[in-house]
Amino acid sequence: MGQRKIRLGIVGVGGVGAGRVKNAAETPEAEVTAVCDLNAKAVEDAQKLCPNAQAFSDAEKLFASGQCEAVLLNLPHFLHQPLGTAALQAGLHVLVEKPMAIRIGECDKMLAAAKKAGKLLTVHHQKRITQRHVVNLMRNGELGPLVRATYISNSVRNNKYYRTGAWRGTWKYEGGGVLINQAIHDIDALLNVTGQVAEVRARLDNLFHDHEVEDTCTAALEYANGATGTFVANVSSFSPTNVVEYETERGAIQFGKPIKLGRLDGGVYDFYDAGDEAEMFAKKPGLTWQDFPEAEPFEPGSLVRDFVLAVRDGRKPLVDPEGAREAVHFFNALVLSHFLQKPMRLPLDPAQVDEVFDALAAGKWKLARRFKAPASVGA
Repeated sequence: MGQRKIRLGIVGVGGVGAGRVKNAAETPEAEVTAVCDLNAKAVEDAQKLCPNAQAFSDAEKLFASGQCEAVLLNLPHFLHQPLGTAALQAGLHVLVEKPMAIRIGECDKMLAAAKKAGKLLTVHHQKRITQRHVVNLMRNGELGPLVRATYISNSVRNNKYYRTGAWRGTWKYEGGGVLINQAIHDIDALLNVTGQVAEVRARLDNLFHDHEVEDTCTAALEYANGATGTFVANVSSFSPTNVVEYETERGAIQFGKPIKLGRLDGGVYDFYDAGDEAEMFAKKPGLTWQDFPEAEPFEPGSLVRDFVLAVRDGRKPLVDPEGAREAVHFFNALVLSHFLQKPMRLPLDPAQVDEVFDALAAGKWKLARRFKAPASVGA
């Protein structure tokens, strides 16, 4: 006799949520028993894939229905904390779409609710899947301590993209632009490898978009051990070049296809502490490179299945909620650094974060579009 299936509810079944419905329907250890959306057509489409799912238009009624034991939340960012907390308080396990929330104080409320309820809370940060072996290599000390991290993520979105939902491109409802939407994956990936930073100095810009939030971020990072880093993220670049590299005392890791691992064949300090120039170059260590395949290929439903199996087996999910909180923490620090015009030391004070984000939501600060098409364009 096989193991029972985990009864899943899905809140938000249009857009990204439609993909999560498909992921859940294809997860053999799960049965989708409830779906919820304000869009009746999206619910109808979801029920075609999951014919046994009861339909809801109110998330909290779904939580109280007894139809499911775990939920996937695919919602605008400003709803992640209130509905995530409500689901946990209703006794449900929760997988929330990234980001975990907009502010660290909101993340803390979700963590407290999960702890009190004794339920799982995890976040859909998919880069965790492919880089697990890199994380293990960095954490076991084989390559020595981090010296430098470089993370450049180039992407592009047009203005029509931000018109697909009234909440998009706003401080109040989305919580920001590229950093909290696309680049939150990159932030999570960076911190998963390096650990949290000690200080950030950031500049945000809005180069090409008709909204009030950032489409570009450039930041200098400092770690507690003295290592430094650069973090650049944007949706305003057509450059195909993304750079992810970690340098350590004993080697380097370069992300690409494939990931490459370089090991130094000599001593770093023999080189840096050498006497004259001839001795210096004689002792310059080389890097021996090898391909370092992904831990496992990313499949669209991987984290949904991981969540289901974690619920079934009573184990921890791949994405720990504390780590997901740190991605929000880093994002909050970048925003505060820009608008307060100073470096930000971590940990941040949640009250200060709330003060700045409340001011942003109220319209105190906006990032006006910097570049606009000349009048002759399109004439």
